[in-house]
Amino acid sequence: MATIQMEYREGNCKFNIAHVLDCDYSEQCHTVVAGASGCRYFNDGSYTKEDGTKVIGCGACIHAYFKTIYKGVSVKKYEMEEYTDAYNPWLNCMIVTIGKKEYECTEVILDGKQIYGGENDRT
Repeated sequence: MATIQMEYREGNCKFNIAHVLDCDYSEQCHTVVAGASGCRYFNDGSYTKEDGTKVIGCGACIHAYFKTIYKGVSVKKYEMEEYTDAYNPWLNCMIVTIGKKEYECTEVILDGKQIYGGENDRT
């Protein structure tokens, strides 16, 4: 039996909080190609300066955010795989699969030993 403690994220759209608007949230909302998704609420934070120069943000939609969730489980079978995104480094994570559910973890502790995230990855 393995004991796994994890801090994982779930993506959301600020416009979808009360399910008032029909927003098609996807993981692409957090990437540099978010504007190509066709979402009518897309806003990448770009703006025009007083001198007329357009300032463009990183491209990720400013309405997309990650909710952080903490979970601890004892399991017999699990899989872990580190995910690295060269174009969107803020999406790097450890993917932990338990049963049919995948968790995008920013921190993982396996049997009391930190194997991903924490202070070592933040420096």
